Amino acid sequence: MPIVNDVYWPKIPRFACDGVMLDLEDSVPLALKEQARRKLADILDETEVIGGKTPLIRVNNLGSGWGNDDLRMLGSHRANLVICYPKLESVSELTAAAAIVSEGGRDPLFHVMIESYRGLRCVDEILARDCVVGVHFGYIDYGLDVGCRIFSDDGDDLFTPALTTPRAQIAASAASRGILSTGGSLIPDFRDLAKVGRFVRSWRDNGYTGCIAVSPTHLQTIHDNIGPSTAEIDHAKRVRQSNPSDRGFSFIDRMLAEQTMRKIDSV
Repeated sequence: MPIVNDVYWPKIPRFACDGVMLDLEDSVPLALKEQARRKLADILDETEVIGGKTPLIRVNNLGSGWGNDDLRMLGSHRANLVICYPKLESVSELTAAAAIVSEGGRDPLFHVMIESYRGLRCVDEILARDCVVGVHFGYIDYGLDVGCRIFSDDGDDLFTPALTTPRAQIAASAASRGILSTGGSLIPDFRDLAKVGRFVRSWRDNGYTGCIAVSPTHLQTIHDNIGPSTAEIDHAKRVRQSNPSDRGFSFIDRMLAEQTMRKIDSV
């Protein structure tokens, strides 16, 4: 959600989502960074604007020149929030960011964004930190960083294996820690909701438990596809409720049913 454009953020209460990302990074022109930070502080003071959703604040990282002041402001703000830290590439960088937030009296909580090979290389060490509650795979920036093709021929999935391999690695690392993992809904034909749905299902099938919507028009599609479908849930319930001696369901069926029910709790 861009901060400096007053057209967008007043719409937050009407959106059917768990959290809203208030952005200080990519959507803010360089000349407006200071203004955006001040406006964000004002918006966070108005709880009715957030509408009961979790604010996830995407800051500028420490290498940008603005990240230090972003983190210092959030550290002293009283709002209940999570910090989205973009382009994270090392544990030492995360430690430095957490220290700045802590100076203001806040226990830092980070949704870290892995957007380069350098970040991917140390993702397990990063996600082991107690201050990390979630991870996002920034597939566009990652693809640009390594110079690989980003999307499949149909444009409804990532290119294999250059992007699908790191995607799977990040999801597995998050699952091993029991933390939120998010993909995104941005594809070339982002107005094609059928393609968006297939893309969201690919995140689900790789183990991701959430998805960041690039547009409010994607919210229902994400809701319908990031978790098990109604048919999958009904089948899992039937398997669960069946007699263990019932040969109509194999032990694999029962294992998959348990996995489906666990996914309901994680998304």
